[in-house]
Amino acid sequence: MNPAAGIPICETAEDTPSGQFRWQDIVGLRWQVPISLQDSNGSFVMNQNTWGLCSTLSDTAGRPIMTVHPTDAVPFRIAGSPVVINNLMPDVAPGSLPVAYGNWNLAYMIVNRRGVTVQNDPFSAGWCNLFRFDCRIGGAPVCPNAARLLRIR
Repeated sequence: MNPAAGIPICETAEDTPSGQFRWQDIVGLRWQVPISLQDSNGSFVMNQNTWGLCSTLSDTAGRPIMTVHPTDAVPFRIAGSPVVINNLMPDVAPGSLPVAYGNWNLAYMIVNRRGVTVQNDPFSAGWCNLFRFDCRIGGAPVCPNAARLLRIR
């Protein structure tokens, strides 16, 4: 997630230790998105290391905030919202943006600018045929207010 894309950035709470986050920061991130832009399509995005930290978080009564149900199509959830594991997100470190939440159907659009083309090259690979595949895909935020990024202090 490029911060220059215009998606608003939320900070961790003042009393959160430096270089860490608490479950209140994660759940609060969801409610920073305007309610008019939230629907059942909202989801968290983080990498597997951040998810590993999240899965050990518990509320003030000691209960884990993660709900994992083997019958769910989406097994990872935080406060009822699905979690998408994307290893292109950064790890938790001071100044990083490791967690995103948003209604990604509204926030971001992916455009297939040119379809897949195939070119057969029988000369470059010796006795083999070399096939070159090419396509052009682009994307950009279309409604940046429908998502939020969490910055670690």
